[in-house]
Amino acid sequence: MLLLVQHLGNFIGNQRISAMRSVVTIMALFFATVVSAAEMSVLKVRLTTGEPLAIKIDGRDYQKYARSLTVGDLPRGWHRLNVYEVSEYKKGGGRAKLIYSGKLRLDRGTVTLCEVDPRSGKMRISTQGMEDVYVGDGPREGSGGRAVPDSRMVGITDKEMADLEQEVQQMPTDVNTLKTMKETLAHKSYTTEQAKKMVNWLAFDGSRLDFAKWSYSHVTDKESLSELSDAFSLDSSKEEFKKFLEEQE
Repeated sequence: MLLLVQHLGNFIGNQRISAMRSVVTIMALFFATVVSAAEMSVLKVRLTTGEPLAIKIDGRDYQKYARSLTVGDLPRGWHRLNVYEVSEYKKGGGRAKLIYSGKLRLDRGTVTLCEVDPRSGKMRISTQGMEDVYVGDGPREGSGGRAVPDSRMVGITDKEMADLEQEVQQMPTDVNTLKTMKETLAHKSYTTEQAKKMVNWLAFDGSRLDFAKWSYSHVTDKESLSELSDAFSLDSSKEEFKKFLEEQE
């Protein structure tokens, strides 16, 4: 009986140690997220007219256009920004016209929103602290994953996608944007090309990874979904998404 009590005491002690280790691990991950977010600078650019645009930063062409473009993990300091208004052709593609060129300073741990008026060529800048936009209300653990396949899914139309983009452009955080996207797309199917556009409406890797995983049950060409990795800034995000896709096979 005494031996049994000793074994039971050892078991309880080990469980307490294990629980304490888990708590320490969770706290470490939390503070790592806070520190990581505090070191980033994020730039979000759109036109006051809501029309498509393209951008170059420090001479780098991001080779994409949308009604809103977000670039994360930029170093603090001065950057040269070129903004182009894109006139879309009916048969695909478009013509880019330079409407703004200038320098702006990004501070560490901030999200900078730039709105350019195509008519005047002037840019309005507003800045928020990263903690106000992301830390504390970012994507929760387990909020990603795959949506349950739904036989009622129908393809999203160009107008529906444009309307959704207009709606999320006005939202202050990734949390709001991601929630609205999932609610709107719950019974919609779309291609990887469409998913590549939508994932860039989100500012942070965590949010983009969440949406990329969630999209697995919605895209019609799953064999191409790995292309969404290009939207991630961090190698760890690319590796996690690659592992996720391998687990679905």
